[in-house]
Amino acid sequence: MQAACKLNVDVMALTADEPPSGCRCPCAKLRIVAVIVIAEMFGISGRRAELGTLLERFGGWAGGEPGCRRYIFAATLTDPSRFVLVSEWETQEALDAHYRSEAFAEFQLGLDGLLARPTESTVYAAEGSVRPVNTRPMDPRDAD
Repeated sequence: MQAACKLNVDVMALTADEPPSGCRCPCAKLRIVAVIVIAEMFGISGRRAELGTLLERFGGWAGGEPGCRRYIFAATLTDPSRFVLVSEWETQEALDAHYRSEAFAEFQLGLDGLLARPTESTVYAAEGSVRPVNTRPMDPRDAD
């Protein structure tokens, strides 16, 4: 497997046929197979239930958008008013359409007064993925 390019690159600048500008590494042709967003949302403790309801409703809608593979909100174990979003998109264009949608704009307006501070998010472009396989022997009780 080739080493990943260590150059910090704007996701919007990547295409299937162009390497990142200035890249001198073995990633000559970077092919994006997924765009992943990780976001942390910091709710106001007294309004956690309202925020949870909004996230659940919006997550259900967003998960059905074209190009969306998953859209999951979860509360953290140490702070139930802190939520994490993991979303996976087939392309940057699908994510961009999500961000431009009327539903996303309404969701953003709905967050008013529910967050203690701004959301922190990072967008990643993945050029490949692996789904680990359990290599342990099967438990005979699971054979049925």
